[in-house]
Amino acid sequence: MKRMLPKTHEYFTNKLGGHVLSGYNILGDGTASALAPMLAGRLKNEMLHEMNRLETKHVDDVLCLETF
Repeated sequence: MKRMLPKTHEYFTNKLGGHVLSGYNILGDGTASALAPMLAGRLKNEMLHEMNRLETKHVDDVLCLETF
């Protein structure tokens, strides 16, 4: 990001106060396992277990239960 989008990087870090996860670039099979904790605050396996228990096919159904 720094190399290809220097102005975007500067705006994101300086103006918006964003944090760049240096060296974080997982693609392929590990993507969902790596992003689930960051986006949902739970491990992918925890959500899959809950999905099986609720007999649902959508992660949103599991996450929405926690908000109510």
